Amino acid sequence: MKNKITRFIPSLFPSEPQYHHLSPLAEVSDTPSLSPSGLTRGARNHENRIESGRSMVEMLGTLAIIGILSITAVLGFNYAINKARANRIYNDIKLAHASVYTRTSAPYEWTSVEFTPAGGHSLYIRRDRSNGDFVLVESITQDVCDILSDMADDGREMVLYYTDNTPMTCDEETQDIVASFSGKIQQIACNTIEDCPADFNGFCNTQDKVCEYCPMGQIPDATGEACVDLTCDEDTETLCATETNAWCCPNTLLCGEQKDECVPSTGWCSYDFAEPKVSATYDCAYTFKEPIVSATYDCAYTLTDATLAGVATIGLKEEKGCGTGLYCHLRYSDTSCGTTAPANTAVGTTIYGSCSPMNSSYTGCTMTVDQSNVLEEEQGCGTGLYCHLRYSDTSCGTTASADTKNRVIYGSCSPMNSSYTGCTMTVDQSNVLDVITPCPSSQYCHLKYKGQTCTTAPADMTGVIYGVCLAPNSSSTVCPPPEPD
Repeated sequence: MKNKITRFIPSLFPSEPQYHHLSPLAEVSDTPSLSPSGLTRGARNHENRIESGRSMVEMLGTLAIIGILSITAVLGFNYAINKARANRIYNDIKLAHASVYTRTSAPYEWTSVEFTPAGGHSLYIRRDRSNGDFVLVESITQDVCDILSDMADDGREMVLYYTDNTPMTCDEETQDIVASFSGKIQQIACNTIEDCPADFNGFCNTQDKVCEYCPMGQIPDATGEACVDLTCDEDTETLCATETNAWCCPNTLLCGEQKDECVPSTGWCSYDFAEPKVSATYDCAYTFKEPIVSATYDCAYTLTDATLAGVATIGLKEEKGCGTGLYCHLRYSDTSCGTTAPANTAVGTTIYGSCSPMNSSYTGCTMTVDQSNVLEEEQGCGTGLYCHLRYSDTSCGTTASADTKNRVIYGSCSPMNSSYTGCTMTVDQSNVLDVITPCPSSQYCHLKYKGQTCTTAPADMTGVIYGVCLAPNSSSTVCPPPEPD
């Protein structure tokens, strides 16, 4: 029986003989018994297979996460690149649109721009009578086209169309687009006014066979082939006009945003406009210290014994002489010219002096001014600027005196070739407007008048300014009736 069990569970029987109690069932059974410390070979293999399967699932999950993150990163990177391209093209379009006004004559055919576009695309400009100024951009990719379209939808006053004057949908891999900031780029082919949209405020240009908008403040005439001025009743109505529509509203109402839209006014609003607080501050500062002044001798001679024609005399040995035309005015016993040499100066002593013209008795020594440590920086300027020191206070109110010493001097940072001395001006407008008569929470106060008589306030007016309560997206300035007493 022992040999039968060790064949299946050898780990239960080490080399040393050990005896274990076996139940009768174990003695007669052909199935090997299991203990907590051992498994059959089949059981161990089964457990290994379970562990291997779990590791594979974990690996597949990890790979899936890495794949998702990689795809997200690539998509984000591609979008960032296309966004940058779209921004460059958008800036090129604005620059091209602005360049139309710098030309001496407006180009009525597609004309190349006179600058190098940053976006790398070819740009052309054209003016089309009253319809606006157009910019053509060639070979825009679909992704960049989508981003430009979103920019136009975000209220950037840019309308995008295809070159055949149909609305752009960005459904091609590459496409040419036409942009305009006037909103008048759309041209629809027509033979009569009936071919134009029902809400189209314009006429059918029978010469060019296209629908054209009427100028602001005009409407199509009865024939639908020209535009005429819209006339409102001056006593009871107000003319409302946008770039694409014109209509009349009663004087008791305000112009809305869309054609035939008139909105009620809540009346007057007012604010007290106070003078903004203006203050000046310095840009840079230095402490001006007393310069170090020192004196040094020009020339020096040493007294020596000498014999001339048998007579003992006092001679001079040159230590440092003067130049041609000058003589050494000997006077001092020290190099700093601080002590006058006595009349009975002993032989062998060096006397110092100053070089003077032959007919002069000047005895001053050479003065040296050391200004290396005169200015100690408190607050400096940036590269390419210098500190124009001028003021004795931080608010630039008082000019520093010429003999200011050992005190801080304040100034302004100026270009090297400039003598500008103005300090930085700060305008505090935090308390400029104090509300007197507010608008409802859903409206804002369009300040314009200096009283309830619809008289426009001057730009530099202070005090109480009146206005009209309007919807946040409205800019109408229709004057409401005066408030009752």
